[in-house]
Amino acid sequence: MTPTIRTLAVLAALATASCAVELGPPSHEVVYDHGAPGEPLYVSESPPPPREEVIVDVAPSPTHVWVGGYWTRRPSGWVWVGGRWVARPRADVVWVPGHWDRHPRGYVWVSGHWR
Repeated sequence: MTPTIRTLAVLAALATASCAVELGPPSHEVVYDHGAPGEPLYVSESPPPPREEVIVDVAPSPTHVWVGGYWTRRPSGWVWVGGRWVARPRADVVWVPGHWDRHPRGYVWVSGHWR
């Protein structure tokens, strides 16, 4: 599925659901509008403190886990990306959340991953 079609499908699902559900591995949503693709983006200011999220619904299935939200950096400033339910790829894995890491050049995003 192309990124545009996938984006439209996700938006349609969000419009009709009370919570976001994602199938497959979580995508890396942190937007890098500057620099070369694949190169880390350093930001000079620290991200705001994490928001407290309330999980409204129960998991859609026993294989789903809650992947919490996080701050992403856009040219207009910090934007909160809300958490969502994600289907685990295998029963024996856990989600390790992404986070902003302090670096001598600023803050850099470390992607979340299954472990």
